[in-house]
Amino acid sequence: MDLINVRSSAWLEGMAAPAVDGPFGRLQRARIQGVSALVTPSWALDCGVETTAWTAELEAAVLAAMRDHRSRVAVYDLPAGMPLAAEPFKGWFVERHTRIADLASSLPKHRLKQARKAQRLGMRVDFGRNDVPQMVKLHQLARDRKSIPSDAAALTKLLMRLAEAPGTQQVFVVDGADRTVAGGLFLSTRPGQVLYAFGGAERTAHSGLATVLLLVEAMQRAAEAGKHQFDFGGSQDPGVDQFYREFGGEKVLKYRGILCPPILRPWLRMRRPDLFP
Repeated sequence: MDLINVRSSAWLEGMAAPAVDGPFGRLQRARIQGVSALVTPSWALDCGVETTAWTAELEAAVLAAMRDHRSRVAVYDLPAGMPLAAEPFKGWFVERHTRIADLASSLPKHRLKQARKAQRLGMRVDFGRNDVPQMVKLHQLARDRKSIPSDAAALTKLLMRLAEAPGTQQVFVVDGADRTVAGGLFLSTRPGQVLYAFGGAERTAHSGLATVLLLVEAMQRAAEAGKHQFDFGGSQDPGVDQFYREFGGEKVLKYRGILCPPILRPWLRMRRPDLFP
């Protein structure tokens, strides 16, 4: 089975910082506001841990890795749907979520109607193209609009490795003038599941329709390939989250764990309030 995720060799080869592997999955060495840290690898949605629940024993493995690498802080993301064991933890958790659609269910009628409108406007979907520079450009546009920092060179390196791996598919939407107006990179991350991992669209009068067509076609192709679930990747932007919900994406909780010495917590709360409940 061709699966690609943060634990895959292709992702490792594309990482821009040293990896730290353990029973907790894969983290990378980084700095948070100048302080040494272990974090979920860049652009990964979780640390790739494979277990039924997050336990104090796994947290202890992260703490050991922090000691080994002289890191003061750890920020790690658990896979969507993974519960926390009923155990005392030394760190704390921030509740987040993604949206996952059941591919056995019919797509909402209004989304299918919008996809047909996009086609009437001359848009078409290109499934056979490998164009990492274009994908990076589109993804960077999406990041720039939300003022989210993103290293284009590091992203290019990662996507070049992922593009060569089985379980990866690039999809583009082209308009009537043969201009690429939207694109997405989809990964088979778990058995039966496809993840919308990277993507973006040119800002035009019809960019929303282009993205709808992209996702409708990607979801239909995934269902035809025998996939059961479509993970939209989650977004902390309420508008984007609502957009995914209207494709039938159901809310699935995921947790972000944080470890930090008590003496540094006031500083971290001031610099990164998003890392606290």
